[in-house]
Amino acid sequence: MLNDVGDIIKRFGTTEGSNWFIKAIEYHLEKSACNILQLTTLTYDQYIKSKNISTQNHQLAYIMGYCTEFMNISVLMLDDIMDDGAYRRGHSTWYKMHGIGLAINDAFMIEHSVYMLLKHYFGHLPFYRQILETFHETVFVAACIQSLDLIYAKNPVNTFNMETYRIMAANKVAYDHFYLPFATALYLAGFSDKTILNQSKNILREVGTFYQIKNDYLDCYGTLDTFGKIGTDIQDNKYSWLVVAAMELANEQQQQIINECYGKKDPEKIQEIKNLYSTLDLHSVYAVALEESYQKTKSQIYDIPDKTIQEILLKIATRVYCSEM
Repeated sequence: MLNDVGDIIKRFGTTEGSNWFIKAIEYHLEKSACNILQLTTLTYDQYIKSKNISTQNHQLAYIMGYCTEFMNISVLMLDDIMDDGAYRRGHSTWYKMHGIGLAINDAFMIEHSVYMLLKHYFGHLPFYRQILETFHETVFVAACIQSLDLIYAKNPVNTFNMETYRIMAANKVAYDHFYLPFATALYLAGFSDKTILNQSKNILREVGTFYQIKNDYLDCYGTLDTFGKIGTDIQDNKYSWLVVAAMELANEQQQQIINECYGKKDPEKIQEIKNLYSTLDLHSVYAVALEESYQKTKSQIYDIPDKTIQEILLKIATRVYCSEM
């Protein structure tokens, strides 16, 4: 696949450009567990096995999986730049190594390489349009939520609320991490029931919500070894589940502490926020929130009329709920 894209780049540029593209992809894949690729192949393999589908193409499923991984890489590269992130998955971010300008271009080059690969490998197939539309929808939603993330980071923390948080969380990772690999794998397997796909999308948005809650929690309490990066949500005034939950639980005096300390770079003020989280016992509140979200997800899954789709969605939800990310 990389050689295919490299050959395309050579037509419009140079061998150096092709080699650089491959270097960028390989750097990010080396640091990744390729969970999105695995979700793609899991969905495809389980569906065709359950339905006894004779026409199988596991190679195309792997190619689709890599396309979803490449798309996620491009999204994360831009996210790192906008969030000024120094680490991703325990290693230096691409723009910190090679500069903002080049990293932006590389992210767009990787994104658009996906469309070239999709046309090359799937352009002749009847579900090509649906797959392409799903990729475009994923990129658009990612951009919309990133925009909100940046806009709300400029707002005072006392304007944050759980309703807005859940809207953002439901869409922040649900599409590129879960719905994109799930839906494209099913299209590849010949599944095209729009009603079930829409039901599944809503379920995976809930999965995305508790994935984001876990991510927010680890941003505060994880380490570089366990979380893969150094959390900065407090000093960056991020719309985090922790601070929204804290504002709901805090008394007037505690809310004043949050207003004065959240979004500040001062290490003492950052520690004040962490101390308040402990005082409010957000560890327990977090555990309850995850369990409620998980149970809600399972209830929605059991409403899906297709048993195979039920089983696939349950596996996805359970993996996310039980993982340490």
